[in-house]
Amino acid sequence: RPRIESGWASLCGASHSRKQDAGFALAPFFAVADGVGGGSAGELASSQMLAWCRTIPRSAWKHTESLSLWLRQADDALARSLQALNPDGVSATTFAGV
Repeated sequence: RPRIESGWASLCGASHSRKQDAGFALAPFFAVADGVGGGSAGELASSQMLAWCRTIPRSAWKHTESLSLWLRQADDALARSLQALNPDGVSATTFAGV
């Protein structure tokens, strides 16, 4: 059986005082999120997106339609949560998963 190893590193950008990157690795699902620069709570956006990914049932990871639905729900929940936490600011994240 093949073994997958993963690792990641992140640095604060030159203009950021906080790291806005987050990583998730639980084979066979791997993801990274990066808080959008300039957003006042990018680190919240990226960490909450990947926290939501941890709640996705493993059975959904292998089915495109099911995983897509979970990720759309995550996007909706994240938008509501960030609006409540940061009502006057802009918060967003990029997301990539395999």
